[in-house]
Amino acid sequence: ISQPISPILLKKSDLIFVMTRTHRAHVLEHVPMVEKRIYLLKEFGDNPPGSMELDIPDPIGKSHSEYKV
Repeated sequence: ISQPISPILLKKSDLIFVMTRTHRAHVLEHVPMVEKRIYLLKEFGDNPPGSMELDIPDPIGKSHSEYKV
């Protein structure tokens, strides 16, 4: 179930996955101590070597079909 992040939730999490570098920066602004546990989802994907595009566009506020892409 989706829920807003909070410092308590972040501190209790073993791993934190975010979609964009902006999301990562936002989390680290508030809770810098989780730096070693936060990852971009695309870091674990099948990306071409040297690929600079690590962000996954956030579909929030878009149509249901955008979430399926």
